Amino acid sequence: MSVVCGPVVPDPEGAASATNPAVVVSVLSDSTMDYDLGEKFEHYKQVPSLRAVIYIWQDQRKIEIRRRASAESWISAIAEESGSISIDALGCTLAPADLYRDAAPPEA
Repeated sequence: MSVVCGPVVPDPEGAASATNPAVVVSVLSDSTMDYDLGEKFEHYKQVPSLRAVIYIWQDQRKIEIRRRASAESWISAIAEESGSISIDALGCTLAPADLYRDAAPPEA
């Protein structure tokens, strides 16, 4: 999922994609986690409009936000079970307890 602030600038190669997201939200799975947190994030860093990437784990109650601190640097913060995380790019706070409220408990 992506959030765009202002008019959407569609990708000329596929109108279903925006080239100017402010925030991208990604749900991590075991099969794609390494790629999503590694190589794919390196691609995201090249998008000038992108201010934050939010990762949501599907197998544990955990959220990570990677925020752009400057043109060249990013800061990461993680919230688990009872914590919360500020998403400055959206002007809100997100708590794993709220996000996973109706989800089944993670398998041991």
